[in-house]
Amino acid sequence: MRKPSIYIFVPVILATGLLIFLSIQSTVIPVAAAEPASEETVDQQHLTPFLEQDGDVILFDFENPDEIDRFVYGDVNTFVETTTDVARTGSKSCSATFYVGATRQGKRLVFYTLMHPARGRLSDWRPYSEFQAAILNNEDFSVDLEVEYGDGVNSVWRKYSIPPGVWCRIRQPLSDLAGDGLDISSVKRISWSMLDTNLPGICTLYMDDIRLVASDTEASRTAVAGAWTAYEDWEATQNAGPRELYLPVIHTDEGRISEIENRYGCGNLDGYVTTGVLVVGGEISGSCAAIASGRLGVDTLIVETYAFLGGTITAAMVTPFMSNRAGGHDLVKGIFEDIVDALLERGGARRDSNDPGEISIDKEQLKYILNDLVIKAGTKMMLQTWAEMPLVYENKCEGIVVMNKSGRLAILADVTVDTTGDGDMAAKAGCPYEIGRGYDEYTQSNTLYFRMAGVNDSVAFAELGRRAARPGGEIPENYLFADIFRQAVADGRFPADIPINSVYYDRTVYPGTVSINATRVFEVNGTNVNDLTYGAVETRRQAVLLADLMRENFPGFENSYLQETGTEVFIRETRRILGEYQLTARDVLTGRDFSDAITLGAFGIDIHVADYTGGGVVGLDLPPGESYGIPYRCLVPLVIDNILIGGRCISVSHVAFGSSRIEAISCGTGHAAGVAAALCVLKNTTPRELDYPSLRDALLDQGALLE
Repeated sequence: MRKPSIYIFVPVILATGLLIFLSIQSTVIPVAAAEPASEETVDQQHLTPFLEQDGDVILFDFENPDEIDRFVYGDVNTFVETTTDVARTGSKSCSATFYVGATRQGKRLVFYTLMHPARGRLSDWRPYSEFQAAILNNEDFSVDLEVEYGDGVNSVWRKYSIPPGVWCRIRQPLSDLAGDGLDISSVKRISWSMLDTNLPGICTLYMDDIRLVASDTEASRTAVAGAWTAYEDWEATQNAGPRELYLPVIHTDEGRISEIENRYGCGNLDGYVTTGVLVVGGEISGSCAAIASGRLGVDTLIVETYAFLGGTITAAMVTPFMSNRAGGHDLVKGIFEDIVDALLERGGARRDSNDPGEISIDKEQLKYILNDLVIKAGTKMMLQTWAEMPLVYENKCEGIVVMNKSGRLAILADVTVDTTGDGDMAAKAGCPYEIGRGYDEYTQSNTLYFRMAGVNDSVAFAELGRRAARPGGEIPENYLFADIFRQAVADGRFPADIPINSVYYDRTVYPGTVSINATRVFEVNGTNVNDLTYGAVETRRQAVLLADLMRENFPGFENSYLQETGTEVFIRETRRILGEYQLTARDVLTGRDFSDAITLGAFGIDIHVADYTGGGVVGLDLPPGESYGIPYRCLVPLVIDNILIGGRCISVSHVAFGSSRIEAISCGTGHAAGVAAALCVLKNTTPRELDYPSLRDALLDQGALLE
């Protein structure tokens, strides 16, 4: 288990020593002499983690003794007190001990924090009018305490002298700081350090009470609830087994649940979860987003309908990974490369000998690898969960409501990433979108993949090679077994109503097993349940009858059998969310570069015909060696803030979608969406306002290729 950083535990300190809201007197006021609780002298050289007598104080000992590295989290028995005009949290013993270690530049640091009642930061301090702290100086000399107030640009310091052996109250009206150029409406930081150049050893202060005072009682109670939630989340990680490390804490506080229900009008809830980044949809793009965000140290949760990640690859068996190469090199690196490398290492992938960019994969190995990478990134998972509706307030997406075996749960998030493939949450939140070809709402045809085993590979693929040839560019009568289909229909051995007149099959990782992409249904809307039901029933009928035909008529398939069909139909296209920019076919085919590119594509435009007018696939290739960029703006939806999109539902035209939809490019856009979401949390900004240079640097740090 990774050692916690001080930034992680500060909200926990605040959650039990903590905060909020009561008007008291000005400046630093000695309250009364007090005898501190008896305490054994602690030798600085022997500071190790321990639990004090009544479980009130836990000491965390960090690795580097020359850093800020020791503090104590006080009184695990936290209380919450609410009256008509005040809400606050605090510890029952009203004391938390802060051990001060090494001297750096003449200062002994008590602690440093990004102060927020809920998750270690505060996006808006406007409800608060003053900062207060009550401190016991347990020494025989005065202590100078420095407090920094910062808005992210400017910092204002105040020094307070704490007399020996007495309780003192610090009161600092935040309005007093405005004259020093501090933007009180966007304060992001309060940090404390003790000025002390002469004291040897360890100095102890008792922090009785830390508060931000507000006149808005509702805001106060919300902050208190957030502090309590942060404490529960921290407590759940203590002495946790492996399973608790990737499972979110479901809170059931009735008062907070009622507030959520009233704020969003979302109906009755059974609980709620909080997170920094929420990824909705465990498609491979969503998995990449969740891994990327987690690797940046941001609280991240991924929600998925199935009991496994991978989406259409693992549920619809859409393999292989199609080639996305230019100049002989894969264009999507970073997390996608990590996934491919892990598959190759486990024998769960194989590159095509003729086109190394095309990678056959084992979907069961992929399920395992995605779980492993997500958990190692520190991301939490919620599987077998249906995303029901977004939580939108004042044009900001603040999470979603889900349904699962635990009931209806609200997931509150700072930033939501929609990688559902269909843009379900973005569309329901109010983001505009397109569906279909522009002049109608027909999308690309849909397919149920299936596999046949017991195939004689050498015979089957020699025959496929012979029938896939197009001498002189002409399509011969036996092209992709078309002659066999015509004869079977004429003889009544294959239904004439099945719109299949050719078959192409791919190798898999394992000898004797082939993947078949041939069934199809037209005019099926993947966002309509009746269309989905029809598509599932019809394509399964087609798969079984086609397997019979191939066994009886295709060379190399004489001893084959239908091994497996996809759990779901492969839905190629549904909604395309409209973003700050829409990628066009011209952008793709001319290899356009963008100043805010977040991934690269080189796969040609591949459109499976949408209706019964004839034809099968339209293909348009890029010039050899060319590639195009996808701008960050394609991930930022119009109208609604605090939401990003990744995967196949990004902002592209119907024709450009024929290229951007493939696995590698979807991984690239998902990776970028996850990094962007995490940066928004860390920088306390929105996806629309996020500066591209910081996004670019973070993507490059995670191995992405951008040019």
